[in-house]
Amino acid sequence: MQGSILIVDDEQAIRDSLLLVLEEEGYRCTAVENGHEALQLARQGTFDLLITDLIMPRMKGNELIKNVSQLSPDMPIIILTSYSNARIASNIRDCCNTTNLFKPIDFDELIHQIRNLIGQPSN
Repeated sequence: MQGSILIVDDEQAIRDSLLLVLEEEGYRCTAVENGHEALQLARQGTFDLLITDLIMPRMKGNELIKNVSQLSPDMPIIILTSYSNARIASNIRDCCNTTNLFKPIDFDELIHQIRNLIGQPSN
């Protein structure tokens, strides 16, 4: 099935919001709260897209992104970041297949970006 998304954010409310909106759009989503959990799941190779925060405990988003990019160089990654972390996000974008979106999340823009990156979900 196309449309499998891995969501990583340490804030429960953000994970819940992303799950609600993206599953309503028909995407199959898995949400975790840190980079360690996400990397374990990414190693299974079953995701079409990674959506991650940058600033998280245990493993920062930039470390997760670099690891995932080594595992799956073609996997697109959407970085959710604040304006204060925009410079970090742009440095990552230079070396990996990433797109930046700023918090608070514009869900219409997020869905538009996801469709551009991986298309509509298929059943």
